Amino acid sequence: MFNLLVLLMFAVAVEMGISGEVSRCEKSDLLVNTTVEWEGCILGFDIQFQTDRLITDGRANATYWLWNDFKIPKDLHPPHLCDSIFPECPLLPDGTIYTYKNWIGTPKKHSFQTSGTLSWTLQDQDGRRILCVNFPFS
Repeated sequence: MFNLLVLLMFAVAVEMGISGEVSRCEKSDLLVNTTVEWEGCILGFDIQFQTDRLITDGRANATYWLWNDFKIPKDLHPPHLCDSIFPECPLLPDGTIYTYKNWIGTPKKHSFQTSGTLSWTLQDQDGRRILCVNFPFS
């Protein structure tokens, strides 16, 4: 219970009380498959997708939504989309299936009880959304 209280206070302090709604990920025909794996305190993601436009660079963003209300942005490394894509950039709208692989550090898998959503958004070089995937957790 103490860990949960500390985490909640941290979330409120980081966001200075800002709350919001979980980003809704529209159904995308570009999303092919998603795989999520726990390994200790690491959550690994493989997102397979296609693109409908030329992409030469971009970013991936992750956001924890505790209880689907408190927003906690999470920095990803490497920050550039093309550093985590196979086949490599540029991405072409020719039907190729691309795989974005990354991981995110999490609190110990069962060190506290909470629920929410982890939103993972891929953006192109102009900041436009390529696709978004929501992962519920509890």
